[in-house]
Amino acid sequence: MSAAAPSPPGAAVSSLSRPARWRIVTLVLVHLAIAAHIVHWRLAGTTLSSIQLSDAGRFAAEGVATASVFLFAFLLVTTVLFGRIFCAWGCHMLALQELCRFLLGRLGVKPTLVRSRVLMLIPLFAAFTIYLRPLLERAWLGEPFPTPRLALTSAQLWADLPGPVEAVAAILIGGLVMVYALGALSFCKYVCPYGALFRLADGVALGRIRLTGDCDGCARCTAACTTGVRVHDEVQRLAMVANSGCMRCGECVSACPRGVLAYRFGRPALTALNRAGLTRSAFSRSEEAALLAIFAVTYFAVHRLYDAVPLLLALTAGVLVAYLGVLSARVLRRPTVVVRGVALKHAQRYSRVGLGLIAATAGLYLLVAQSLFVQYHQRRATAALAALQFPRLHSTYSSDERSLAETAVLHLASCSRYGLVDTADWHMKLAWAHRVLRDSAAVEADLRQAIALDPTQSAAHFNLGKELARQHKAAEAARSFAAAVELEPSLAQFVPPQLARVAAR
Repeated sequence: MSAAAPSPPGAAVSSLSRPARWRIVTLVLVHLAIAAHIVHWRLAGTTLSSIQLSDAGRFAAEGVATASVFLFAFLLVTTVLFGRIFCAWGCHMLALQELCRFLLGRLGVKPTLVRSRVLMLIPLFAAFTIYLRPLLERAWLGEPFPTPRLALTSAQLWADLPGPVEAVAAILIGGLVMVYALGALSFCKYVCPYGALFRLADGVALGRIRLTGDCDGCARCTAACTTGVRVHDEVQRLAMVANSGCMRCGECVSACPRGVLAYRFGRPALTALNRAGLTRSAFSRSEEAALLAIFAVTYFAVHRLYDAVPLLLALTAGVLVAYLGVLSARVLRRPTVVVRGVALKHAQRYSRVGLGLIAATAGLYLLVAQSLFVQYHQRRATAALAALQFPRLHSTYSSDERSLAETAVLHLASCSRYGLVDTADWHMKLAWAHRVLRDSAAVEADLRQAIALDPTQSAAHFNLGKELARQHKAAEAARSFAAAVELEPSLAQFVPPQLARVAAR
């Protein structure tokens, strides 16, 4: 019997399967546990330190072992034994993507996974950046590894969590946009650094989806798989699912009409790698190369831009811009392009959607170019400040050092003038550089601008107080010191006694 053509991965089904219902229960419990963690911190003032897996990278960078280090180690061990169970049953980002897939399905959109070999390298790059790069940099500089220390509790839990803007961006970009453009669980496949390490550990996992009877190749298992694994093909060739993209969600087992798929322990997938097929790609070799190049440029343009774009968001933006760039190039070069049933171009004629895609991609390229411009000036300023041993101030500076300060001012001013947004951090650094140049008026102006941009920055209030004291403006200095101490009580010990008395009146 010939194998039926598989339906698109993650195709909507009329009702939830039993594994799906159980996964919803476990993912709800995970989010309730996260909420309980935050509530406990707010009530007790201190709680278990952050369990974000990215925090495990602090051990490589600083020698600090938070609770996340032990959680990450536990998850790696369980993955070696049981496979990527955590990804499907305990990850909050997977829950977000599944929710987005469900919402898009209600709107009639079936987000199928876009396959790419080169994009699968990005999670490995992210894992290298978080966990291995700090160790290599330390070795390159000849610095010893810091003395390890435990930090299992924290009184500043929220400092380790994303702010509201970052959270909304993660939901919209890493959730809805990513799922719509690249398919269900594409964030897990093409961005997540922890998933990359779990994929490596999965190769030796004993627990796998295995064939327990005769398969007729109906491919319903493949249609049910949310991660795009060709289940029917692998079990027919290898008698198991060897693909490390398998998250043991159980959907293929539930979808099998003959009941010949089951989760069982046995030989690991490494024994079958020589017979496992390569991941099929939806892109040509030249397109794959273009994907990698566009991703690299976009990532380096937006990562840490305005001190606000974290690693995972920068990776996601890079993947999306790369995909849209290659898709737009197809629309420009090919006579007919159809994506998910929507004609972007037909018989050399552009559709409105196709023209909109090209225009949107051009706008994104302009934003990337502008971001590169800002990043250039920011990095030149950072290099100049580092040469001046920022943030440490000295009593005197040579002419060469003052020249470096002028360079820092020039580049920071360009960031402030041409950036889409201004930042308090830039003005704090400008104030420091102007202090080196002994320009009191500029120091005061920059500190006031930093406070206007971020009134909660205690260091800006305190440094403004010091500058006003140098200018013999006692009353204004006292008010600035008082504002700093209100935000950070520990600063009270550094306030000059006479000004503390003025503030107390």
